[in-house]
Amino acid sequence: ASITEIRDGAQRVMEVVNSISDAIREQGAASSEIARNIEQIARMSEESASAVQHTTDAARHLQQLSNSLHASVGRFKLG
Repeated sequence: ASITEIRDGAQRVMEVVNSISDAIREQGAASSEIARNIEQIARMSEESASAVQHTTDAARHLQQLSNSLHASVGRFKLG
């Protein structure tokens, strides 16, 4: 093989290596984006769970108020 062929082959190898390097960087960036999205989903899930608990507590309180009101009104029934 001539020096020119060796140089051309080395150039092609460098192009492939650079292409692989670029692909690895892109995959790293995509992986980081996925990780950020997963963290955001986890935070949103925690917020949803907290909101559900708050709603459950409010519903329980309303039920207690309703029972109390029903008992109070029951004392004043005409009959």
